[in-house]
Formats: sequence, structure tokens, C-alpha cells
Amino acid sequence: MTLAAGDVPNGPVSAPTRSWPAVAEVWPVEGATDQVFSKVRFLWIRPEPTVSAGWIGYLSLGDSVPLRGGSLKSADAGPGSGASCSRWVAIEPRGYVCIGSHGSLDGNHPDVVELRKRRAKHTPLPYHYGESLGTTVYVNVPPRRRQFFREAAFDAHMADVEQARRVTTDQEVAAINPALVGVDLRPTGQPPPPSLLHLGPQSGPQKAAGKNGFPEVVGGSTMAYSYSFDADDRCWVMTWDRGIIPKDRVRVFPQSAFHGVALGDGIGLPIVFFRQAQPQLRRSAEGVAPTGGTWPRHSWAALTGETVELAGERYLVAENGLLCRASEVSAPRLRDEPPVAIQRADGRRTWVDISITEGWLVAYENRRPVYATMVSPGRGGLPQAGKTLLEVAATPVGDFGLTGKFHTATMTSNFSAKVVHSEVPYT
Repeated sequence: MTLAAGDVPNGPVSAPTRSWPAVAEVWPVEGATDQVFSKVRFLWIRPEPTVSAGWIGYLSLGDSVPLRGGSLKSADAGPGSGASCSRWVAIEPRGYVCIGSHGSLDGNHPDVVELRKRRAKHTPLPYHYGESLGTTVYVNVPPRRRQFFREAAFDAHMADVEQARRVTTDQEVAAINPALVGVDLRPTGQPPPPSLLHLGPQSGPQKAAGKNGFPEVVGGSTMAYSYSFDADDRCWVMTWDRGIIPKDRVRVFPQSAFHGVALGDGIGLPIVFFRQAQPQLRRSAEGVAPTGGTWPRHSWAALTGETVELAGERYLVAENGLLCRASEVSAPRLRDEPPVAIQRADGRRTWVDISITEGWLVAYENRRPVYATMVSPGRGGLPQAGKTLLEVAATPVGDFGLTGKFHTATMTSNFSAKVVHSEVPYT
């Protein structure tokens, strides 16, 4: 969907309650005849059919990819070396994976069916996300007695949850327990999944052993989860890697319906995005004056390219003649020349131009801009002299070639290896 200047896209919405999909929604996979399905966190994609060839990518839990040529006969690349790798197969668009106990061609295998149920289909983000308040990870919904022994101050916490459910404002919740502000304590209205995976949670960087020796997600970590449900008078979430976590120990991030603008068909640069709502302005004898209208949050408008300097403030001029403060918007603009590597290349080449200080991105095909959007470039901003990028969470500047693109990736914090950000999308 393309929005005209002044149209208002949907703002942030609460994370939707997702019902557990029927198997028919999961299999078959649309548009493919034969697929490889991953049953592990990392099913490595190799450039050649051998484990000594390094890796060029991976499939994660529940991921799938078409066989090259559309059949096992055309994709067969020879025997493997064990139970986890019994046969090499070629995949689209390139590379090889080894099937066996870690990868399967059977889309109806119970493990594959359950794994694929967790994927959020036809949505911009692959999971729901939230901030851990510090929580134990369970293999299954535990009895109350086990929760008491494994969770810190369990009785006091649950008493606060029950009391907070009876009030309506953040101020009232803060008076009970500030940590519960922003936590969705409402029942989900959803039953437990029909079959929690017998495989249990995957091991990996998301979960570290807590003080009591049990797996936990450290407070401040970003959690990715696929499903929320009610069981035994408590709300729970199933994490991306099959752990079970109490939802009252997760602060769910709101989802946003914002998206950028496809360029072409009469829409071109420069344009402007509004991070927050701001007043529409017009020129007046005194300089600028409000019109009474508002540029809505997350909307966009086409610009003339003209700027106006008044009383030390710079304003951008929209095509409808109205003004906006340049310091409060993101205004993608056309780059004069593409990178040297793009200029020298033959055929179709894609690249992106990103402004760290202004928070925008423009995607190009050769010299033609095709998409523009606001971005969050990172809280550290530009590199600082004498400090490493990790110290200040800065973003390096320059021209860089892309050697890999990941649908999701789990990252550790630069402040603490125990704080992780699970399945960050599009890295």
C-alpha cells in the first residue's frame, strides 16, 4: 500500500493474540514441490556438499527452503557422514544442506509440523517480541509447587500480579509494583498448544544458567515468542526456541504498522517522514505560523526540495506549500553518485544509502531509487574518537559490501554477554 501525502498509516498497536493455526495452514508450503525443513537451531548451508566447506547461511527451527530443481532426484548430491547428516541435497538458489536427524524432507513429520506452527505467517515480523524482566525457562507448564521453588519471590510476585489486574492505570500499577508497568496481565483467551514439543527448549545463547542452576532469560534481554496461552490460572508464552515462560515476567513490545514508501508511479524524492506528530506551518508576515492542522505521527509528505531559514530554524517546504521543522523529521534525499563499486559493475545491482544522523534509508537498483523509509540507526550514533564501536554502540560509516543477510539472528549485548536479543529480524 502506498500512502499519499498527508494520509495516516496505522500507529503502534498491541501485540495481537494469535490462535494456534491448524495444520492445513502450515503444510503444504505454497509454491514449492519439495522442501528441506530444519529441526535444529542451525542447519548449515554449505557452498559445497561437505562439512569442511565452511558455511554461507543456515536454516533455523521450522525454516524451509525448496530443493534445487524441485525434486530429490534432481537435488541429490551424495551421501553424508552420519545420523545427523545422511544425505546431501542442493537447495535454491544455491548451496547444499545435509538431511538426517537435523533436517527432513517430510513436511508431515510431527516435529516439523509443530515447529512450523510457531512461525508468524504473512506478517512483517517473524515473532512477537518483549523485554524479559528476569525469568526462569520451563520445558512445559510446571505445577505450582515447581514455580514456587524456581522463581524468585514467587508468592509476592503473584500477589502483585493479582492486585495489578484489578486496577486500570499505570500509576496504580506502579504503586503496587513498578516492574509490572507495561506488562500485559490480561488472560490471553487461548488454550495451551495441542502438543508442546517433546524435544524441549533448544540450548543456545538465549538461555543462561541462573543462580539456582536452572535456565533463565536475564532481565533486559529481548525475547522472541510465537504463541501466548492460558494454563493453570497463569498466562504463558512459547519462545521461538520452544521454551515456556510466564507472560507476567515479560514486557511485550507494541507492534507498529509503519512502513516506508515505494518510489515510482509519480512518487519520488525528496520526501519527509514524521517520527512524531507535529504542527503544520505556513509562512506569515512574522515568519511562520501554525495552520491548525497536524502532520500525523508516522505519516509522510512529498517535498519541493526548497528549504527556508527563519530565525535560525530550517524548514522544509511540502508540495502543498506547508512547512515542517527540519530538525524534527527524517527527509530521505537522492544521492549524487552511487558507490564506485556500483558504478563499475555491469547488470542489475542493488544497494542502500543510509543516514545515521537523520535516520533514513533509500534502496536503489543501479542509479534508480525504488524505496525510502525511516530507520532507527542505533542509539550510539556516529563513531567517537578513542572509543570502540561496542563501547558506545556506534554504527560504522563508509561503503560496505554485503556478505550475508539473515532473516533473524540472536545477538548478545555489548554490556553483558548474559543479556541477549533473540531472533532480531532482518540482520
